[in-house]
Amino acid sequence: MLVLNILLKRKESSLTVVGVGPGDPSLLTLAAVQAIKESTLVAYPVPKKNGNSLAADIVKKLIKKKEKLPLEFPMVKDEALLKAAWKEASSKLLNAFRNNHKVVLLSLGDVSLYSTSAYMTYYIKSQFPKIKFKVIPGINSFSAAAAIGAYPLALQKEQLIISPAPDKKEDLEKILDDANKYNRVIVLLKLGSRWIWIREVLYKRKMLDKTLFAQRVGLPDQDVLIAEKVPATVKPYFSLLIIRNSFPDIMPDAN
Repeated sequence: MLVLNILLKRKESSLTVVGVGPGDPSLLTLAAVQAIKESTLVAYPVPKKNGNSLAADIVKKLIKKKEKLPLEFPMVKDEALLKAAWKEASSKLLNAFRNNHKVVLLSLGDVSLYSTSAYMTYYIKSQFPKIKFKVIPGINSFSAAAAIGAYPLALQKEQLIISPAPDKKEDLEKILDDANKYNRVIVLLKLGSRWIWIREVLYKRKMLDKTLFAQRVGLPDQDVLIAEKVPATVKPYFSLLIIRNSFPDIMPDAN
């Protein structure tokens, strides 16, 4: 209760989690830019001490003169280590709040979609529900990729499924079978080395020409093209697919 009372006395303090989009600064929302400009401290994730932050790089011109708070989020699967990192980061954010800062926490892409900041958002909201707290959404990578490729994500009664790329062929086969059965468009994220065998599966199903591939969307070396033109090599962590079985009959004839 003592901590909560101290926090509530800081009337000018605030905490805003800001989605900064996939990489292109021009895709920042007006709300994101305004929140960053009004902040007195900008926090952002780094994979290790003194590591680089892609989220911070996206807004580097806006935060040049801001006080900065890098938060370490190790790229590991150990749940105990992850929970400890999230708790420590949340504690640092709350300390900044106590010190009367208008805190902005940067989040790559959108805050609500596979975002590390979502864990801290949940923790702080549940532990300190009366804190002045705001979340600003950002453009996600697959929406940006669809726009760049002029490739519709979902039309009419199509379902849209978003998932990390599966680790096993049989899981992908099941996903694709269900997509055909239920008229689904599939977005697969974080391809990495899986692309080598995923490409083979899509080739055998004659789906490569209806699949959009994208990597490092919004960055200077981005690549967005039809998947049949992409060789079967290891791809970056920031790579994705938009997989279609077909287009609705109502679509204009391309011939």
